[in-house]
This record gives sequence, C-alpha cells and structure tokens, in this order.
Amino acid sequence: MRLLRPRIRPRWFTRWNAELDAALDVLPESECCSRELYRLVCTNQDPLKTFAVVEESEEPIGVVCLRRRETLHDWVPVTHYSIPGMIFPTKEGSLGKVLSVLHRNVRLAWWRMGESSSDIVDVISREVVPTYGIDLTGDYEKYWREYSHLNTVKRDRGHCKDFEVRISGEGMTEWVIRSWERKWRETPTAPRADLQDKISIAEHLERQAKNFTFTLHDSGRPMGGHTFLVHEKFLVWQYTYRDPQYDKLGVGTYLMDVAIKWAIESGFTGIDLGGDHAEHKKRWGPIVGHKTSMHICPRYLRVMRRGQEILGHVRANGLRQSLKTAMSRILINAKSA
Repeated sequence: MRLLRPRIRPRWFTRWNAELDAALDVLPESECCSRELYRLVCTNQDPLKTFAVVEESEEPIGVVCLRRRETLHDWVPVTHYSIPGMIFPTKEGSLGKVLSVLHRNVRLAWWRMGESSSDIVDVISREVVPTYGIDLTGDYEKYWREYSHLNTVKRDRGHCKDFEVRISGEGMTEWVIRSWERKWRETPTAPRADLQDKISIAEHLERQAKNFTFTLHDSGRPMGGHTFLVHEKFLVWQYTYRDPQYDKLGVGTYLMDVAIKWAIESGFTGIDLGGDHAEHKKRWGPIVGHKTSMHICPRYLRVMRRGQEILGHVRANGLRQSLKTAMSRILINAKSA
C-alpha cells in the first residue's frame, strides 16, 4: 500500500486578516520577534506586501509576509536584515517546507541563525560573508593596539568628551534610521519602501528594552548615532549615521567606544558588528562568524523570465538581429568551453 505524503500548500492573501492572525497564534515566537511585533510589521500599510498561511495536512506550519522589490523584481521577507534569528514564524523544522511551496523569486538573509538549513531547495546562488565582533569578556583594547586602532579611539575620546551623550533619547532612534536611509537610498527623491517597517521594528524593540540608540549632541543638535538591537547576550549593530559637518571629530568612533563601555556595564558579552565594510570593521574586532545571502527561485520561473527577456529583445531589435545576437553568444561560449 502506497502512503500519501501530507499535502503542503500556501493560501495567499493581499491583506492581513483573521486567518493569518489565527495561524500566527499557534506558531512559536523567536527571541527578537514576538507575535505582536510580526503582526505590527505585517499590518504596516504597504501595497508591495503579500501574505500567506502555509499548511501541512490543513495545519498551519508557517505565516509568510513578503515585500516585492520593484527595482530588483524579487521578494524579501519583511524581517530581511531587520530582525535576526528568523525569516518567518514557522513550526520547528518546517522552514524548508514553507519556502518550497511559495513559488516566488525570493532573497533570504541567514543572519545569526547558525548554519543554513540543508532542506532549502531551488537555491540558485549563495553568498557567505564574514562577520566581525568585539568580545567584551576579553582584552579588546589589546586587539585595537595590534591594529593601530587604539590611538584613534583615544584621539576621538579627546575630541568628543565634552559633547552630550544620550542613550535612547526621545525620537533619536527614528532620527538615526531616517538619516541613515537618506544617505544610502537608491533613489534620491524617494525613500525606501521598507523605511517605516524598520522604524516600527526598532521602536517596538526599544519599548521592550531590546533596542538601544546612542547619539552625540552639540548644544542639543544631534551629531550622529548608532542603533543596536539585543540578541542573546549581544548588542547587534544596526544603523549608523553621522553629520558630515562633524566627521573630523570621529563621532562614530567615539559613540562605538561609549556603546562598548555601556554594554560591559549592562552585562552583555559581545558586540556583533555584522559583515560588509570589512576594512572598517576589522579594526574593531576579528571575524567571529558569517552571514549568508541566498537567492531562491524555482526553475520554471527562471525559464519564464528568460523567455520574457528574449521576447523583449525581439520586440526591441527585430527577429533577425535577435537571432544574430543569440548565435554570436553561442559561438563565444563554444570557443571558451
């Protein structure tokens, strides 16, 4: 007798609703993402979001919220590089099953979650980037001395010691995130689609004493700031901004030094500096781990997209020119093989 596999299926919605609420209530929370926070982010109005309950044998095993990135023509979870330790709320051991039935072109950030799951299918690319950190239980200044960074820290302590430091001052978390976003946005005239989500997440965690923002002020005027969220016994560096007018004073260096001392006094064991910008971060601490970015896309979607690209080329250049271009590529590939 042949045993039937349990049926796994997603049910998609364009708006958050009672069915999604009910499914979320039976799935486990993560340290950084309570049901309340996930619901808050999902219900922030955004026409680019889509939702799904993924069920196995009619029992919920995942609640999915994705945001479409129009410029890249892909989807990312609403937790993408905003909440560590989770991608979606899922039943334990079910993330691979949930991802396998979404049938979307999705980018994932595997971040402070240990090794990436081996049951994730349709992975077409995977990038592993080292992450850096500061061990607050050891002699981190000895490390700085070896990298000639201690003199910089001492110099900037002198530059900034007379300015006012605020920790999680009113409105400062939003100020740092909005200032960071304006500096790095892809389109100068339009804010990121996920900006309000990032602010909502940080401010919610701040109310739970799981997000801390350090800012420096000159006669009340903010000069720069860092935000950190709490994960396990670590402060995890999130957003940073400094007013270019104060660059020569080393505001960012001084605030990191302040955050380190505060973290030690508060009982944290380390600071996770994240990956990327390695030349800067390795001056503060060594490699302590890695983060993984994954691109997941079913084969049939890749074939359809390639077909659309070819059709677009034919419409723009005519069939004869398109065939000529295709043959040239085939000959180039054959010669290099």
